[in-house]
Amino acid sequence: MAAAAAATAADVAAALVPEEVVVEKHLEERHITHQHYATRRHLEEGVRVSAEHMPELLESLRTARIFQHCSEANLRRIASEMKRMEFKAGEVLLEQGEPQSRVYMITEGSVARLRFVDDQLHQVETVGSDARRGMFGALHVLREEPTYATAVTETDGVAYTLDSKVLNKLLDTDPNLGKEMLYSLSKEVFRMSKLRTPLLEQDPHPNNFFATSLGASIESYYRSGLNAWLNAKLSGRPPASLFPNFHIQIPTRVLYINGFKVVRSFLAEHVHPAEYASPNAVRLGAAMIPGIVMTPVSSVLEACNAGHMNDEPLLRRWTRGLVPRTAREIIFGLGINQLSDACEERVAHIENNFARTCAGSLMAGVVAGYLSHMPHAVSTLRMLKPHLPYSEILRNMVDENVPRTPRAWLPGARRLGAALLTVFMPKGCLIRTAQICGSFIIINGTISVMTEHTVKGDLERDLTRVQRRSSR
Repeated sequence: MAAAAAATAADVAAALVPEEVVVEKHLEERHITHQHYATRRHLEEGVRVSAEHMPELLESLRTARIFQHCSEANLRRIASEMKRMEFKAGEVLLEQGEPQSRVYMITEGSVARLRFVDDQLHQVETVGSDARRGMFGALHVLREEPTYATAVTETDGVAYTLDSKVLNKLLDTDPNLGKEMLYSLSKEVFRMSKLRTPLLEQDPHPNNFFATSLGASIESYYRSGLNAWLNAKLSGRPPASLFPNFHIQIPTRVLYINGFKVVRSFLAEHVHPAEYASPNAVRLGAAMIPGIVMTPVSSVLEACNAGHMNDEPLLRRWTRGLVPRTAREIIFGLGINQLSDACEERVAHIENNFARTCAGSLMAGVVAGYLSHMPHAVSTLRMLKPHLPYSEILRNMVDENVPRTPRAWLPGARRLGAALLTVFMPKGCLIRTAQICGSFIIINGTISVMTEHTVKGDLERDLTRVQRRSSR
């Protein structure tokens, strides 16, 4: 039998198409063919999940595509119905074509999914490689449809399984679980088809006031320092104090950043664009409202940095430059909310949550920083020089860019070139972009880390309670 298996393996390997990813090592080293396997795993094996292993399972379920939008209570119900099994290298968990009677969550080790097509063995994917968790079987389990690919264990490891009948029973008894899984699956379809959620249809994350406040407090120092440098670049004056009026700046910044998150969540909960004749217009309006609402708060922050050139009282100073500042805040709000989420979705291949959040925030910061610089510059100069009307501020900005154009050009051409430079390559643009990129990374990154830490802390406390009860 072993000789026949080896001969079949050699024949299949010889017929492989070079550009296909084919698992030749499984054929040669383990003598696996489509008709014969060295070890067949019994599906009935597995034990109930103990309190010791429950935190690991819950953390894995939160990352599973089919359950990623399920509530904590439903995740715990699902986990309580799953079984834990340990496997050895070379075992076959599922065979292509047989009924998909279980979902598999791999938490340790790795499993190769192999599919025979036209008498050739192809590797579909490796689940659980490089210490990453992974799930397979979720798309065919509800009706026990034929398994798409054979699952062969590459190493020793651990898997958690959920029976099809048990999952269907959970769905029958709790309609909300069905809705949550349906929404999760719709997101998975987007991911697998390489489609992306439109910018204005991005859903807000749950608010974490403490994490947002901590991120805003840290970011206040970064923002204020770069703001002083940017104001000096725009005004031509030496930098003023880097951290002025911080007894006002920090609480105002905390209110400001939390405001963007809270207003966005409130609108997402209470405004339903599909109910209107022009849903996209409603979505755009809802995306702009946080920036409009937070413009007065932002004006107070800007006024704190302008006292060295504008000696007006703070209560008067903050009103300068409101119109262009509103445009800037709309762009900032879209950037830190919808655009950051959309960019993060486009780097979903990054496994680490913090790294993925930072990458998305960096991409969004580049866009928002560049687009918001022109209204920022006009509003800032209006606050620093309140005696100048907007028309003169814009004229002065163009005059400052005339020396950047070629001297050989005619005066009219140089003036036009200076106007284009003012709009598309303005002074201080790199500083402004760096400021926004850093702000997005600090705020969203802190929220990501603190939220993940909070979840892990809750799991550890739950495990401690269970251990204390069991020791009594």
